Amino acid sequence: MPHGRGDRLLTTGSKADTERRADLFKTVAGDRRMLLLLDDAADAEQIRPLLPAAGPSLTLVTSRNTLARLQGTHRIDLSLQRREESIALLTRVIGPERVAAEAQAAHDLTDLCRQLPLAVRIAAQRLAARPQEQLANLAAQLADEGRRLDALQAGDLQVRAAFGLSYRQLGPSSRRLLRRATIAAGTMTSD
Repeated sequence: MPHGRGDRLLTTGSKADTERRADLFKTVAGDRRMLLLLDDAADAEQIRPLLPAAGPSLTLVTSRNTLARLQGTHRIDLSLQRREESIALLTRVIGPERVAAEAQAAHDLTDLCRQLPLAVRIAAQRLAARPQEQLANLAAQLADEGRRLDALQAGDLQVRAAFGLSYRQLGPSSRRLLRRATIAAGTMTSD
């Protein structure tokens, strides 16, 4: 949502204009039964104007941040998918026949995506758009770490864009630390 159409609708104009729009939305949504999905919220202030004050609505918010300042919420932290869940996602998108025909390549592919749902989804969408492409071919492309982000795109879905969004939300010192960490030589060990 930070870079999407909904964000522009609420933030264009003055603060009074934003409040007027939020009040109108709350009035219209008030007694309606609906599910409101607010995806990739940057912070509580961004979504607060969209939260219905009362009524039978349910609001589902996804965020990279904890949004601790939201009251009356139930938080669920999501961990990485298990390999089986990644294979199931791949199977739903490209079909069980393709996955069964290249079972090892399917495992390799999801491992190279690090079981990240976005990366697996993008790889699957790319394969769905190219029914003749072998899973092993895409896995070989993903094995090249220097080109992995380039390979993880399908249409306007890109892992690089998600990383870019996260990077832009970091402060200057965190950005600098991340840049330096990516060029550090050697392997990291835990003491």
